[in-house]
Amino acid sequence: MVEPGTSPAFIQWRIHSWRAAVELASHMHGWLYRGHANEGWGLTTSLERTAKQYNCPEITLGEQEEEILNQFKRQAHQHIASPPGREENVEWLSLIQHHGGPTRLLDFTSSFYVGAFFAMEDAVGNAVVWAINRQHLDNHLMNLTDQPELADHDPTVRTSAVRAAERCIRPSTPRAMQELGDALNAERPQQWEPDPVIGAPNVLAVKPWRLNQRMIIQQGWFLFPTSLDASFQHNLCGALGVPGQELPAKTPKTNLTEIKELLSNPESNLAILKMVFPRDVHLDAMRDLQRMNITAATPFPGLDGFARSLRFSLRIFDDLAEAER
Repeated sequence: MVEPGTSPAFIQWRIHSWRAAVELASHMHGWLYRGHANEGWGLTTSLERTAKQYNCPEITLGEQEEEILNQFKRQAHQHIASPPGREENVEWLSLIQHHGGPTRLLDFTSSFYVGAFFAMEDAVGNAVVWAINRQHLDNHLMNLTDQPELADHDPTVRTSAVRAAERCIRPSTPRAMQELGDALNAERPQQWEPDPVIGAPNVLAVKPWRLNQRMIIQQGWFLFPTSLDASFQHNLCGALGVPGQELPAKTPKTNLTEIKELLSNPESNLAILKMVFPRDVHLDAMRDLQRMNITAATPFPGLDGFARSLRFSLRIFDDLAEAER
């Protein structure tokens, strides 16, 4: 029996079979998934990775995001028939992300199977599916906004999350106007309270109001770090109530029954599950996913996705190599 509140916040599970992973996923209601082809990859956004690649200081990322948004907004009408409204910045960021630009958004999916496909499609070693308990993020947001009783009312939470995300994105106004706004805020009376979401590291689970075709097919979500002055991992620590900038130490688990017990316990504080898929599990998984019509042609509709899906035929050599071992 698991004692309330004593279960680990971060579990790593090295699965022994695809069937076991599917069984566990059937108990993970309300979780979000992200597949990685490499066991060593952490959770970082494309904006964070690009900034690190080009030695861009974190302190300037707010300005850089604003510039990226402005450039995209000014030219997207040449390529998009129905662009978002000018102030719908979450949707603008989702479009930039969709087309390969650097953003603070981190792609997740509500489908374990889609996450597993992305993990194993091109993996040459151990693959990973990161699973985040969305309820933890939603509870934290509603506590911050003094609406804890509404944490289970999904429409309210989703609206609150998008509105909070919009407030965290630097407004597209001239620097002089921003400085004037800062000065006015500084002169407000003492009873004025700052926005509890802005500034402090946190992560919001968001969807833009309008979903593109790929997000619909992939059952997509975004995790949105509220602070660009901190890494995504630091933001996630804030959302989970973990002190410092490092995620809690991973607790290795091998017993499927024990993990299922943690998932079913309403008092459990299990927030992150890192599912490691050894290379010898991949072929069974990919065959099963293909039977469910989850191939590259599905999450990437069009000729590009269809052509990408043709690589699956080469997996027969995996089978032959396995038989020779």
